[in-house]
Amino acid sequence: MAAEKTLEESKRRRREASADAEPRVGGKDKPTRSRRDPKEEEEENTGVTSVVTNPWNRFRDFLEDVRGELTKVVWPTREEIIRLTRIVLITLIISAIVMGVLSFVMSKFVEFGLNNPFVLVLAFAAIVGGAVYGIRIQGAPKRGY
Repeated sequence: MAAEKTLEESKRRRREASADAEPRVGGKDKPTRSRRDPKEEEEENTGVTSVVTNPWNRFRDFLEDVRGELTKVVWPTREEIIRLTRIVLITLIISAIVMGVLSFVMSKFVEFGLNNPFVLVLAFAAIVGGAVYGIRIQGAPKRGY
């Protein structure tokens, strides 16, 4: 009984609210009236047209925005720059040495393999076997608890 009463009350409230509301302009396939004040829309539109028509104003605004963002940047100190530069240079030198050694070893291995085809076939079989093993391990179901 109480549920039926609340349902009827909500329907009655909706009917009263729709009767008090302004009639809608649009119907099916027609645009509805905007809720914004037409004066506000005119003020917004007048500002937009001047910026769109003059590209120099947009460029000037862009430069002002860039300058504003650069004032927010926290620049590193001289000591931080020196420390980070050292880290980058040391990493670069170490990786160059490692890559050079790997290149030298692989070139000697290929040269040796070309002279002895059995070694090259054996290395190729090892690479294919490792790839197959890796693919099977990835496809195996995970046992998690």
